[in-house]
Amino acid sequence: MAKQDGLLQFNGAIGNLSFYKTRNGGFAVRQKTGISPQRIATDPKFAMLRANGIEFGQAGRAGKLIRAAFGVAMKNIADKGVSNRLTALCKSIIKSDALNEAGKRQLLEGEMSKLEKFEFNAQSPLDTSFLAQFTHTFDRVAGSAGINIPVFSPAEMVIPPGNATHFRMRASAAALNFGEYKFVSGQIATEPLPLDGNTAPIDLSVPLPPNSADVLMLAISIEFIKEDGTHQADVLNSAYNAMRLVAVNVAP
Repeated sequence: MAKQDGLLQFNGAIGNLSFYKTRNGGFAVRQKTGISPQRIATDPKFAMLRANGIEFGQAGRAGKLIRAAFGVAMKNIADKGVSNRLTALCKSIIKSDALNEAGKRQLLEGEMSKLEKFEFNAQSPLDTSFLAQFTHTFDRVAGSAGINIPVFSPAEMVIPPGNATHFRMRASAAALNFGEYKFVSGQIATEPLPLDGNTAPIDLSVPLPPNSADVLMLAISIEFIKEDGTHQADVLNSAYNAMRLVAVNVAP
């Protein structure tokens, strides 16, 4: 460490030198040190860092693919942190791959079931707004995924925001190819349903490519609506609109 002398004493960097103020009020200068990108890319000491970088990149791309596949449904529902949460979840799935070593682990070799029950809106998990029971189906051969909801009373099974008069249920499904980062997706929603009385049985079936070898995913969402005379408008309330990834089906 060298000491700064002279009238001009300052903090900062010039070229390969860093100027800084010491604890005792003086000023000093030292040569900047750093690790070159080339060393990080080749030195065995940084093998784990490289492995983590590879897997983080894979997780980020996987999360981005899922968000793109469900982008229409999650547009007015997802919270601002959905990207980071989904990337972190995909990273944990990659780490669960017990077949390959770090840096070579693959999402599809991990526990894909961890994606089930993922909430696109952390502020409003599905069961804080929708309490009715439902089942789901996949038909990989014919190419479809669906949500089936028996008759229920919205007054008992739906928790709406105060200004809502109606709600709609939506099923969204996708076939995702994580190797080529491609997807085919679709969705179907009910008409606005009143919050009083009883519903009819709800059957929401989304077509997908038949005989697909890709990963199939299915999500359910609830959205609220305000009716004023003949006019209807979506209630964009992040504390109530909810969307959950309910099922993941990996080809055998």
